[in-house]
Amino acid sequence: MESPAENPSKAAEYLKELNKIIETQQELLEKQKRRIDELEQQVAKLYHENACLQDEHHRHLATCRLQQGVPPAYPGVLSAIQENAKHEKPIFTPDTAGLLCAQVLAVIIASKLE
Repeated sequence: MESPAENPSKAAEYLKELNKIIETQQELLEKQKRRIDELEQQVAKLYHENACLQDEHHRHLATCRLQQGVPPAYPGVLSAIQENAKHEKPIFTPDTAGLLCAQVLAVIIASKLE
């Protein structure tokens, strides 16, 4: 059996075939990169959607708690939370949600002290 170095036409054939394989692999890599980009965008969208849903849920829970325990002297807190719930864009991030909870607790504690 002769080696490709002994037969230049066979060597050229092997080279063409290797080039096809490389080209196919490059196309597959590009396809995978595009798919990864699509998936990363989808993850970012879902992450944002999840944050919005969590924010909405926390506002809902706060509203429920306020409806059960806010004295009549502080209806502004309840209406402010309900007004914020109407916004599509989340107003509270995980960082500011803690601040809101602290403010609501301060209002409730102040009302209990009176």
